[in-house]
Amino acid sequence: MIISVPNPIWPDLINGLFLLGGAFVICLSILKLRAQRQVRGIDWRHPAFFNFWGIYQLFFYTEINQSYSFAGAITTVSAGSVYLCMILYWTYTEWLGDV
Repeated sequence: MIISVPNPIWPDLINGLFLLGGAFVICLSILKLRAQRQVRGIDWRHPAFFNFWGIYQLFFYTEINQSYSFAGAITTVSAGSVYLCMILYWTYTEWLGDV
């Protein structure tokens, strides 16, 4: 016997808020990197890995109909993409000697 349980919204909402909080923290890192204009102690592979994971989450959350988590993932991937591009830009600008 299979019991059908309605999908509660609160786990989706909590996960979406965590993702939104993650985007906020990434934005703080973006502002700091923008002010310093140099990359120190950050390897590009870590933000790249989590950004690609976030892109996967965009597909995953649409498959399981988690709208709040999807919205949070959009903000996290957007902020993560900006941060990764800034890391790569400032790393290669310094490497080329154009700082």
